[in-house]
Amino acid sequence: MGKHRGGGKKKGKSLIARAKQLRTNSQKKAVRNAHERKKQLAKQKKRNLENRKKAKIPYTPDESILLVGEGDFSFTVSLQSYCNKVMETLRNTVSSNDSKSAPKRKHKGFILATCLDSKEELKKKYPTALPNIEKLKQLGAYVVDKVDCTDLKSNIVLGYIQSFWQLT
Repeated sequence: MGKHRGGGKKKGKSLIARAKQLRTNSQKKAVRNAHERKKQLAKQKKRNLENRKKAKIPYTPDESILLVGEGDFSFTVSLQSYCNKVMETLRNTVSSNDSKSAPKRKHKGFILATCLDSKEELKKKYPTALPNIEKLKQLGAYVVDKVDCTDLKSNIVLGYIQSFWQLT
């Protein structure tokens, strides 16, 4: 009797089909977005790695370095370890090419770390200071306590040292 506008069954099917299509499209979009985000994170990770590789320590093993005002000596341990590692790499590279010209010493320069506090004060302030000092001795660095960096010339221990390449 009455005419259906647009045919009821046909319209119902198209709405269900359209809903499924929208759901599928939104799922595809979500997957695409996740994939893009993953690509962006991979690019960012690669950039971070490249930046870390570009970062350079402004000291070389050939320089004599005076470190003043050290606290727990962890920076000095890192720096001395770096210098020893660089020299070991050079030694291995040179020795593999020509065993006669391999350097015999750790490095030309040296590291001298100083602090204002006495060893007793260091032990109270920094629990890791004394173990770090022992490690530095093993690594080949020098440590002097009770040094006032505002008056280095009057320090007897430092008096014989004329100049340093780097003062940190």
